[in-house]
Amino acid sequence: AEYAISPDGSEIVWSQPEEPTRLISRNTLIHLHLKTRRTRVTDLGDMWLGSPAYSHDGTRLVVLATPTSAPSQHTRLMLVEPKSGKARRLAPSWPRSVGTYGSANPVWRADDQAILFCAEDAGRQPLWSLPLEAEQPEPLVEGGHVMAFATSADGATMAYTRASIDHPARLHVRVPRHAEPRRLDRCNAFLDRITLGQWQSRTLPGWNGEPVQAFVCFPPGYDKRKKYPLLHDIHGGPHAAHLDTWHYRWNIQEFAAQGYVVAAVNYHGSSGFDEAFLGSIDGDLGHRELADTEAVTDALIREGVVDPKRLYAAGGSYGGFMVAWMNGHTDRYRAYVCHAGVYNWLSQFGDDGYLWLNHELGVWPWEDLARYQSQSPHAHAASFKTPTLVIHGELDYRVPYYEGLEYYNTLRAKGIAARLVVFPDENHWILKPQNSRLWYQEFFAWLRRF
Repeated sequence: AEYAISPDGSEIVWSQPEEPTRLISRNTLIHLHLKTRRTRVTDLGDMWLGSPAYSHDGTRLVVLATPTSAPSQHTRLMLVEPKSGKARRLAPSWPRSVGTYGSANPVWRADDQAILFCAEDAGRQPLWSLPLEAEQPEPLVEGGHVMAFATSADGATMAYTRASIDHPARLHVRVPRHAEPRRLDRCNAFLDRITLGQWQSRTLPGWNGEPVQAFVCFPPGYDKRKKYPLLHDIHGGPHAAHLDTWHYRWNIQEFAAQGYVVAAVNYHGSSGFDEAFLGSIDGDLGHRELADTEAVTDALIREGVVDPKRLYAAGGSYGGFMVAWMNGHTDRYRAYVCHAGVYNWLSQFGDDGYLWLNHELGVWPWEDLARYQSQSPHAHAASFKTPTLVIHGELDYRVPYYEGLEYYNTLRAKGIAARLVVFPDENHWILKPQNSRLWYQEFFAWLRRF
């Protein structure tokens, strides 16, 4: 899928992994001349390459490059001259990653003097413009989450989608002579009749007093005189983030509508911040993330927003790891929901991303088994006390379903209230509409029970 066609149609370039059977592999760019069928290679080193894009005159291209040596380094935007093979990083001192998981969608400006792309910044994803010689980009569209965009051939008109915690993606167009962008779509009009919760982005002192950004969403009709139950929505990754967007599987408005104050914390290791923050948890999983989560809990209790006797937490993937980790490190939460969560890093070696694990945990298991396993929730099972709903897709290869079975069986063996829900026809994400409906029903019923 990572390919581009030159403007004159003479050449195709694509990103070629050295070992296609591995999820993580260094890539090269293969240039195929369609008439002669000859190929040449551009090698940018130990990088995963994606989203190549030719300039309009066909003399240059840009490509996203992410170091394969560690999952917690920023994606770079590289400028490549195909004929000479020379390449350089654009805006190397900009303290942000260019896109997350390939979502940058880089394109050339009409005059070939700048690159347009999407990239996260502290919980939001603006559309950026980066002149080729500039030290950092400038935002073109701010607020919310911009994902798809396109420009007219002359560059005078731009169309883009923008979502927010308040609404799904909307289609906008912007023409220079108009002061404000104009919304084109009329989708999801039913939302105009629904009262959503008010929300805010906050920055609070987290682990070691370092600033941590979080979204807090209040129930519709929120009354400041009352104290509400707190529900933490813990994101996966870990090198991902909560964004000001409309999530189609873990929707915080849906959670808030059940009467919870919802906290979505961008803990240490989250994307959208500088590289030091992104890599701060490597080799020491769980501790900083828990400290950040607990700091937000403490702040909301101090402010009189939430009831300290009604605290809950839920998470998927690495977020599922986190609620299992929390179960072994605190007993002040009344119930957890663990979706597709890592429970045992040793058995997790059976996943499709096992080459990440020595970077994430700082060591291979055969090098230092004690250090490796100390970062697993299962190593702290003696302290488990909190009831947990365990959800897993049987076709999950990122976090194989036996991780959920191990956690569930451990809880049952210890006599802790637990429930297991397995979707035999789903993978790491619950995608089918009726399954999603059942997922929410199980989720809310479990929390109500406690």
